[in-house]
Amino acid sequence: MRNLVIVLAVAAALSACGSETIVSAEASVAGTYTAKTANGSNLPFTAATTPVKVEVVSGSTTLTAAGSFTSTTKTRFTSPAGSSDTDNNFAGSFKLNGSTITFSTNDGSTFSGTIAGGTLTVAQQGITLVSTKN
Repeated sequence: MRNLVIVLAVAAALSACGSETIVSAEASVAGTYTAKTANGSNLPFTAATTPVKVEVVSGSTTLTAAGSFTSTTKTRFTSPAGSSDTDNNFAGSFKLNGSTITFSTNDGSTFSGTIAGGTLTVAQQGITLVSTKN
């Protein structure tokens, strides 16, 4: 009888261990992040005025638990002839190392930023874009 109790106790302990969920670092930041500011100013943000006006209008980045991402930034170009909007789309994978996030795009380029407390910050081409998790 004593052996049966020990076997049941071990089985119960093993089954409890099997129900634990391990969450990857990538899974902990999964979600959609919407751009709020560029270089500290609310969007739309004027990035250049000469020879044409260039504005960062909006942006969003979706991170998956599997470590992939998609990102879109809408940019507006305005000249005396008129204006046009362009969607800049990126996709690829990302890795976390502490609060540093490194993106590798499908075309082979890489860029980094930080992510903490539901805020994603990425600096590229002189513009620091801050996005918050929806």
